[in-house]
Amino acid sequence: MPRITTNRSLALVLAVLASATGTARGEDLDSVMFRDPEVPVAKVVKVYPKDLIPLWSTALERPDRESPGQAALAIATAHEGGMTGLAVTVPALIRLLERPDPYPTVVSSAVRALVALDARDAAPAFLQLAKTGDPDVRETVELALARWDHKPARDLWIERIGQPAPHGRSTLLAARCLGTVRDERAATRLRELALATDTLSPLRLAAARALSEIRRSGSEADAAQLAGDATPRGVIGRLVGAALLRRHEGDETIRLLQKLTQDKEPAVAALAVVRLSELGTKHVLPVLTAVLASPDAEVRARGVEAMFRNPSDDHVRGLARVFNDPHPDVRVRARKCLRELADTPRRELVIEHGVAALSGNWRGQEQAAILLGQLVHKPVSGRLVELLKSSRPEVFVAAAWGLRQLAVPETLPEALEYVRKRHAEILKQGTNLNVLGTPSDALDQQLSHLIQFFGQARYLKADAELRAIAPRILKPGIPPGFTPVGPLARTAAIWALGLFHEGKPDDQLITMIEGRLTGDGMFGRDDERVRRMSALALGRMGAKQSLEALRSNSEDKTPSTSTVPNACRWALNRLTGEPIPPPGTIESVQRDWFLVPLK
Repeated sequence: MPRITTNRSLALVLAVLASATGTARGEDLDSVMFRDPEVPVAKVVKVYPKDLIPLWSTALERPDRESPGQAALAIATAHEGGMTGLAVTVPALIRLLERPDPYPTVVSSAVRALVALDARDAAPAFLQLAKTGDPDVRETVELALARWDHKPARDLWIERIGQPAPHGRSTLLAARCLGTVRDERAATRLRELALATDTLSPLRLAAARALSEIRRSGSEADAAQLAGDATPRGVIGRLVGAALLRRHEGDETIRLLQKLTQDKEPAVAALAVVRLSELGTKHVLPVLTAVLASPDAEVRARGVEAMFRNPSDDHVRGLARVFNDPHPDVRVRARKCLRELADTPRRELVIEHGVAALSGNWRGQEQAAILLGQLVHKPVSGRLVELLKSSRPEVFVAAAWGLRQLAVPETLPEALEYVRKRHAEILKQGTNLNVLGTPSDALDQQLSHLIQFFGQARYLKADAELRAIAPRILKPGIPPGFTPVGPLARTAAIWALGLFHEGKPDDQLITMIEGRLTGDGMFGRDDERVRRMSALALGRMGAKQSLEALRSNSEDKTPSTSTVPNACRWALNRLTGEPIPPPGTIESVQRDWFLVPLK
C-alpha cells in the first residue's frame, strides 16, 4: 500500500524496514455460468529431460566464462521451477567460487544457484566472498550466511559495525545479519549506531531493527526519549524508537506504541501500529480515531482490523464509514468484515448501514451493493436497478451482480429494458464507447451479470434479445461486420439460451450456437468462453444434430487444458450417455534451456 514520506532519506529508510505485504486490489465478482456446470481441465505437470543434470554438470566444469555461468543459472531456474535432484551439482558449483580469478558473472550465477539449493556446504566459500567479493554478491551471500547462522561469519559482522564512519553498505548489511543471528555481542554497538544522530539514517534504522531482535526488552527508555522529539527533524529518531520496540511487550511498550501510532509522519505510525496490533488489536482502540484518519492505507487497515476483532455497534458503524476509504483494499476489507459480522446478532445493524451506504459516495455504493447482495437483502433491489445507470463502472457492475444475487422477479422487466437500451447503444457507438466515458470491459461485465440473472430465472421474455446479442458476425461479407458486443455478454447469452431451451431443441438456435462452437471459416474461431458455453448449450438443449460438431471439437479423450473439448465431452454425455473421461494430466517437457540433450 502507498506510504507517504517526508524526504528522500526516509524513503531509503523504509526500504530497510519494509517487509513486502501483497494485497489484492479489489476483487472479481463471480459468474455462475462458469460453475454451472463446472468444466475441469487437465493438470499440467512439468517434466524435465532425464539427461539435463549430467549435461549441466559437465558444463559447470568447462574453463570458459559462458558455459559454467549459464549452467548455474539454468540450475537455479530449474530448481525454482520445481525440478528435483539438482543437489548433486553443489560440489561443482562450489568449485566455481574457488577458481583463481573467477569471472564475476560466473560467480554471481553460482551464488544464485547455491542459495536456491540452500547449499549450506557452500558457507566457507560464501564467507570468503563476504570478505573479498563484489558488493552485490556480498549481499546475497551474507544474507544466506545469516539465514544459515554460519558462526564464523559473526566475527566479520561484529568487526564491520565497530568500524568508524564513514559507513557504507557493508556496515548496514552487517547490522541486518547480526539481527538475524541475534548475536548478543553486537547489542551495545548497535545501540550506539541507532541513537547517534550523525549516523546515516538507513544505518540507524537497520541497527535499531537488529537490536530489537537481539534485545526484546529494556529499550523503552531510549524509545521514549526518541518519541519525545515531535519536530520534523525528529522523524528519523521516532522511526528508530518504533523500530526498537519491534519485539517488546508490556504496558510501557504499549503506551509508547500508542503515542507513536498517532505520529503525524505516516511511516512512524505504520511501524508502530504493526507491533501494537500484534500485541492485541484492543490496544489500537484508544487511538482508533487517529489510525482511521491516517494518510497511510496500511495504518487505516489496522484500524479496520481492530474494529472487526473487537465488535460493537459503534464499530459496525465505523466499518460502514470505511466504505468510503480512498484505497480499494481498505474498503474491501471493511466490507468483508461486515459480511462476517452479519453472521452474528448484529446482522440487522450491518444491513441498516449497508442500505444507507447505497445513497452515499460511489465507493460506498459499490461495497454496499456487493454486501447486500451477499446477504440477499431483497428490499434494496429497486435501488440496485437505479444504480445500473451509475456513471461509475465500479457501481454499475456491482449493482448488476447484486441484482443477480437477490433474484427478485419483479426487477427482471427493468433489467431487460436496461439491457436492450445498452445493447442498442453498443451497436450504435461501437468502439467509441470508451471514448464516451463508458469502459467497454466494465459494460461487458455488467451485461453479463444481468444476462446470467435472466438465465437463472428462466426469463423467456429475454429470449429474442439474447439471440441478438450472441452472434459474432452481424453482417456477412469481406471483411465481415463483427459485433461490438463484448465476449462476456455473448458468453452469458448463449449460456442463458441453453437454459431457456433445455430439453427443447430449436433448430434455428442450434444452427447459430453450433456456429459459435465451430467457428467462422477464414475468419477464425470465437472466444474460448463463447465456444465453451456453446458446447454446453447444445448438450442442454438435446441438439443431437450437433453430435458431429461436438465430437470433432472434443479432441477424443486426449487430456486438454482448454475448456472447449471438455465442455464438448460434457455435452456428449448429455446427448449419448457416454462417460466423460477424466481430465487427466499433460506433461509439459521443459526444454527451453541453453543446453539440452539431443533426444
